[in-house]
Amino acid sequence: MREVTNRSFLQPGPGNTSQRRPVVSRRFMTFLLCLGLSTILWFFNALSKDYPLTLRLSASYVNLPADRKTSNRLPDSLDIEVMASGFKMLGWSVNKHTDPVRIDLNTARRPKGSDYMYIAFQRDLERIGRQFSKGVKVVRIQPDTIWFSFAPRAAKTIPVRANLDIKCKPGYRISDSIKITPATVEVTGQGELVQKITFVETDMKRFTEVDKNIKAVVRLQPSPEFRQLSFSPATVTVEIPVYRFTEASAEVPVTVEHVPDGVRLQLLRKKVKITYNVPLEQADSVDASMFRAVIDYRKAEKGGSPAKVQITRKPVFISNIRVEPEKVEFVIIGKKKKK
Repeated sequence: MREVTNRSFLQPGPGNTSQRRPVVSRRFMTFLLCLGLSTILWFFNALSKDYPLTLRLSASYVNLPADRKTSNRLPDSLDIEVMASGFKMLGWSVNKHTDPVRIDLNTARRPKGSDYMYIAFQRDLERIGRQFSKGVKVVRIQPDTIWFSFAPRAAKTIPVRANLDIKCKPGYRISDSIKITPATVEVTGQGELVQKITFVETDMKRFTEVDKNIKAVVRLQPSPEFRQLSFSPATVTVEIPVYRFTEASAEVPVTVEHVPDGVRLQLLRKKVKITYNVPLEQADSVDASMFRAVIDYRKAEKGGSPAKVQITRKPVFISNIRVEPEKVEFVIIGKKKKK
């Protein structure tokens, strides 16, 4: 008989004993194939079974009377426990189940002698389950019961206030004329709350390193007390003029007001220096005649002690006004005798 030698997985190639190439045995390949096939079968078998899963889904309330509003805030979301196959769960994880659950307020019940109505979800599991795809069973909903009552619906118009935090670059400033469009919105809801609210703020918006005009759409952000009210529109446009400024100054004469008849006085300083910030493009259009600096004789202390200088007229587009000196002294040099 011909002797057969035992060979390892690495055998010399034909005609070349100096090189070796890997040869995978058929038995090992069969093992890998069976392992992969059994893994696939186990995976499909596991996905075909039902498992419990809790989904937090937003709630949408339908059939609310047009002339009514719920007096209390209904839950924005519900925790819904379902039994579903692994295939369904895999699909939800990929597609992100986001459809809201519709709650029909017509199904609510009212206990005898009560002003409140309620929906017990445990009685409506089958109806709510129809909103899901076939093969999904709704087991439990939390909260299991919601209570509410209807109140007359009221409406009025209120102003909008911008809630902004703006930091400009050096040399830039925000103009005072911030524009909100629309400046007012309509609020509707429970009559008592509608009567109580007097304005609504926007969501907080922060801007940094600002060096140009700002135009942004912002949502309304009512305080927690009024969040169950409805606002139309729900967003407004905020326009904020931003300008580059320069510092300028002017020498302005001082005028004394409310001097009693017969009193003569003399200012120890007839002019004050007014320093201010002005938009760069308007700096050349400002002169001293556009300012008025006055002191009020009635507010001066006895004996002509320093009186504070007040700027009663100035251009509307300047800001950060400083007066030097802030107070001016005067002396009474004579009084006319009454006849």
